[in-house]
Amino acid sequence: MDAMLSGLRRVEDSFVVETVVARFEVDLGADYPTFVRTRRDPVIGLLRQQLEDLLLRVDAEADRRVANDAFDQGYTVGRVALDLHQQPLLYSGLTRADLVSARTPAGAATLRRHFPAAHDQLEHLQGLLLARETGQAFLGCEHLNAFLRRVCAPEHASTGALAFQFAGFGLVTSIAESLSLSLSLTPSS
Repeated sequence: MDAMLSGLRRVEDSFVVETVVARFEVDLGADYPTFVRTRRDPVIGLLRQQLEDLLLRVDAEADRRVANDAFDQGYTVGRVALDLHQQPLLYSGLTRADLVSARTPAGAATLRRHFPAAHDQLEHLQGLLLARETGQAFLGCEHLNAFLRRVCAPEHASTGALAFQFAGFGLVTSIAESLSLSLSLTPSS
């Protein structure tokens, strides 16, 4: 947990809005959904789905779309802020088909049995993401918060709080993932 809180603080302290925005626009542009599909491990998609299942009503399809988009946007911003957006982080061996089946009880057992490293990574990330200390530390990051509020607000005026929450989850996930993979958390300016 100390490494997570320290990593979040390092990203906050070195976060330069202009650098992140320029890198995002130049390197990814409007094509960040392709980034999500090709450079993000499926275990992160499964984590996002589990957060949606935990925090949203089953029949709230519009909210799930907002949460899905905001998480992906926050995750991408985090990877760009860490200057890790150019390299694929594909480590679990999971496929998109595995994600669909992992959402069922039988699929979760299969994930545990056939992909133990992915299962352990998922549980590790869940623990970091849902810890009270992580939430409190994130809310204390004024630069990251202001940026995510600005990014989320125009697109999701009626669901801004939900979008901000899931964008925050996405950004914090990118930091936690980087730490768990022992990647450098020294953002380039």
